[in-house]
Amino acid sequence: MAFGSGTNAVVKIQNASDVMTDLSAYLDKATLDRNSGTYDTTTFGKSAHVYIGGLKDGTIPFEGPWDPTIDGVLAPILGFAGAQRTFEYYPNGTGTGAVKYTGAGILNKYSIDDPVDGRIGFTAGFQISDNLTRAIV
Repeated sequence: MAFGSGTNAVVKIQNASDVMTDLSAYLDKATLDRNSGTYDTTTFGKSAHVYIGGLKDGTIPFEGPWDPTIDGVLAPILGFAGAQRTFEYYPNGTGTGAVKYTGAGILNKYSIDDPVDGRIGFTAGFQISDNLTRAIV
């Protein structure tokens, strides 16, 4: 098995100038959250529900310490007039044999958290649009 450490994760997004930008140095948490709709097709005479699979959906939330550099990447693409931005997510780094997820989405969340007794942080997230591709590097 190839267990890994979260310290190896890499997240890249397409910035407002259409350049893939590595955000990893600014993140301390990233998540790939996927789900699928299910539709109840139960008919008379059944003693349990019967389901069929539906449309896939997902988000990629991420967070970390805030600074002007990360703000300069994220603030301009929030919503981005509905335009999708490309992303790449490597849960265990970019080395040979690593898993790579790619897709497109809209940055639909960007929050700055400024507590009086702690670091300034941010949370952000992509709504994945259309299919997500899984590949091996």
